[in-house]
Amino acid sequence: MILTPSVSVIGCGWFGLPLAKALVAAGYRVKGSKRTHEGVELLARLGVEAFRLDLEDDAPLPASLLDAQVLVINIPPGLRRGNDNYLKHLKRLKSAMVTQPERIIFVSSTGVYPES
Repeated sequence: MILTPSVSVIGCGWFGLPLAKALVAAGYRVKGSKRTHEGVELLARLGVEAFRLDLEDDAPLPASLLDAQVLVINIPPGLRRGNDNYLKHLKRLKSAMVTQPERIIFVSSTGVYPES
């Protein structure tokens, strides 16, 4: 029996949301995060196991979100908003991982939208 890998998409925004939808349509078990409760409700309606995650909060990170074979990290650095905590946020994600994913895919918005 072949098990379908689980994929966690950290940051289901303009890039992560279409990715999560495509993965669900392809039959993957998909977990995803949004910052707002409304966003979490949207993900759940789309068949994504949804979690609220705002790395600016001090709340504990949902361990089950980070427990997947494939982890897609798709969070913008927020530099335009004056956010300088990006590396702190990434370290927080790493320290909350219960298991080591088989694959980690890091999405850079500058790689998707060059010079925009």
